[in-house]
Amino acid sequence: YSLADGFGFTTLASEVAHGLTTLAKTTKGSHTVLVVGAPLEWQGKLYNCGVVLAAGAIVGIVPKQHLANYAEFYEKRWFTSGKGVVDQKVVIDGKDVPFGTNQLFVAGDITFGVEICEDVWVADPPSRKLTQAGAEIICNLSSSTEIVGKGDIRRALVTSTADRLLAAYLYASSDPSESTSDVIMSGHAIISEFDWIVAEREPLAEDKRMLVTDIDIAHIRRERKKNQSWEPQNVDEYIRQACLVDVNPITKTLRTVDPRPFVPSDNVERQAVTKHILNLQAHGLKKRMQQIAGNSKSYPKIVLGLSGGLDSTLALLVAARACDLLKIPRSTIHTLTMPATASSARTQDNATLLAKAIGTTHEMIPIQKLVDEQLKALGHDVKTQDITFENTQARTRTELLFNRSNQVGGLVLGTGDLSELALGWCTYNGDHMSNYAVNAGIPKTLVRYIVETASLSDEFANAKKTLEDILDTPVSPELTGDGTLSQETEEIVGPYELHDFFVYHLLRWGAGRDDMRALAEVAFKGTYEAKEIAKWLDVFCHRFMTQQFKRNCMPDGVKVGRVALSPRGDLRFPSDADLAMLLKESP
Repeated sequence: YSLADGFGFTTLASEVAHGLTTLAKTTKGSHTVLVVGAPLEWQGKLYNCGVVLAAGAIVGIVPKQHLANYAEFYEKRWFTSGKGVVDQKVVIDGKDVPFGTNQLFVAGDITFGVEICEDVWVADPPSRKLTQAGAEIICNLSSSTEIVGKGDIRRALVTSTADRLLAAYLYASSDPSESTSDVIMSGHAIISEFDWIVAEREPLAEDKRMLVTDIDIAHIRRERKKNQSWEPQNVDEYIRQACLVDVNPITKTLRTVDPRPFVPSDNVERQAVTKHILNLQAHGLKKRMQQIAGNSKSYPKIVLGLSGGLDSTLALLVAARACDLLKIPRSTIHTLTMPATASSARTQDNATLLAKAIGTTHEMIPIQKLVDEQLKALGHDVKTQDITFENTQARTRTELLFNRSNQVGGLVLGTGDLSELALGWCTYNGDHMSNYAVNAGIPKTLVRYIVETASLSDEFANAKKTLEDILDTPVSPELTGDGTLSQETEEIVGPYELHDFFVYHLLRWGAGRDDMRALAEVAFKGTYEAKEIAKWLDVFCHRFMTQQFKRNCMPDGVKVGRVALSPRGDLRFPSDADLAMLLKESP
């Protein structure tokens, strides 16, 4: 707005036309589409416009609909609103150029729309209709003044708009090179995909280089197809203008790919998220206990197998929080440690110490004798540590938990997490089964951080030292070996950080096998070789495809994130479905 009353100068029209024609010529023979701002006349009135340039031509002009006329803004002094202006023409350099608000622009197979500055700040922005008519990307040309706190407001506005419209949003403001007589322009630039800022140039940044990144159009299309609340509307009201450029898939990823998509990278955000998740889990359990108690307020006991590992530790913390919420003693929790030959002294000691620190009713029941009796009844030699040897232990523990639950009037709390369910890394009707599964929505890579955050809180101060040692213990089912933690899960099924990455991109974005591998190679560059990623991806695909029968009868448990495996909610397909077609290599 630096030009102010200069917008009325008679030389403006010819200078603008010359500038647009010159810029348009720079796009000839390139893959570039430019969207620039310009004041343009139509029927004797001046309009604040977004102009689309491609393939050496001016493709179309979109006038601003909502004029800012408050505080430091005086747009109505110079401009006329473009509301209702459709299907018109403006002559530039002797050529008719489409002019109106009912335009969408198509580059390759990608459709985008244009709105200007104040348009996005109103209750019903033009971008709402543009996206419902087919726009996948919205470009916003802005002159946003910078004042204290406005940067955060812009970020919230852009990300919430993109998320609500299931679109990508490109926002670019003019910068401090504009006049600073009374205000300073922010220069703020944001590229948002849904509620995620993919790239940003901070307000008042000295770096004037272009902000360049990738947008995953497939993500947008999948979300719109999946979300039945998003409905196409007014499609026929919009004219599609072709930007005659080649748009080819990228050959090199420009943006970073988060190797741990379930885990916030910022420490402050991570602590806030993990605190909230523990609260979600606890409130889910609280409600289940209230439902069982009814009007009697005679709450059930919580029966939990405590192994000294991360998953059962988290389940215990959830149970403790639920008891605190209900204002009942933590001794309501009955923890059972059930060691066998492969159980290590470290995990058993930690289980006992943790139970004492939390204040549970704790007991240790050695199970090796019970396991041996069952194995002998089956004609097993007891020494061969095969699948029967392993699963008999898991089912023996589950049997004891359910029987103790009957004895004390309780419910068995499940400890298995989302990652184990995705891989089927649980014994059917063993640790797979419970009355309520509080960890079913928590991926393994996040479990650690929830426990870590809890260890720093006053609520679990008595258990801090034990929790720290549990966090430092290798992940193991402790079903084979000699009690020295020789059976490490990740050596058998692969790194959980890879499997969590795969399950996130498969279920959140519908990624195919090739996409998962390519993304993992970018995300884990320098950590895993391509061959290693391919190897564990094979394991993931095979296990994920063959283990649905376990997920189809999994116990209740609350959803905590956008990726979940419940057959009653997010993941519905038969146990005998052939998923190879979804996950096979591209030809």
